[in-house]
Amino acid sequence: MSDKYMNYEELRNSEKLNNDYRISWRKGETNSVVIAPHGGNIEPGTTEIADAIAGKIHPFYTFEGIKPTTNSELHITSTSFDEPQGIKLVKESTNVLALHGCTGGDEIVYIGGLDTALKRRIQNNLVQSGFKTGEHDNPELQGINPYNICNRGKKGQGVQLELSTGLRRKMFHSLRAKDRDKKTDLFEKFVLAVKKAFID
Repeated sequence: MSDKYMNYEELRNSEKLNNDYRISWRKGETNSVVIAPHGGNIEPGTTEIADAIAGKIHPFYTFEGIKPTTNSELHITSTSFDEPQGIKLVKESTNVLALHGCTGGDEIVYIGGLDTALKRRIQNNLVQSGFKTGEHDNPELQGINPYNICNRGKKGQGVQLELSTGLRRKMFHSLRAKDRDKKTDLFEKFVLAVKKAFID
């Protein structure tokens, strides 16, 4: 299904900031930013995971859908994502890690992006921690387009993690907004594994 909005300007002209969507960000102590451009109720759980990986050390950014329903309409594809604050943080960063959610009941992390060294470190740590990893069959979910938000940092290469619905469900009490503050041990295990690999 194609996106309703082709860029942020189109979205901003139809949707209301802090009523339909929210933008949150903070600077950090490193040049490694962790982002969730489809956070909140667009791809549930990605904001919380990205926030935890960034912690108090790395810069963090998320664009969240906060409408009661139809949050999928707020999805701007990663190659067209151009919300100014998000782009600014990414361009200022050497390393970029983008968290996404994809469909599927299988509990798997699809690893993509152009930063092969960071991808390898993350994959090794995830596998050692018991997570199933792979490369998505859909080229559009492999993060290999240079215009993908994860590849628009200083190096021109980043990492994209696509977490299946099945995996994200196991990380929270449920994927409903009111339940996502209740994380499971699997959430903590995932965050720790990625944190170890995401070195500035």
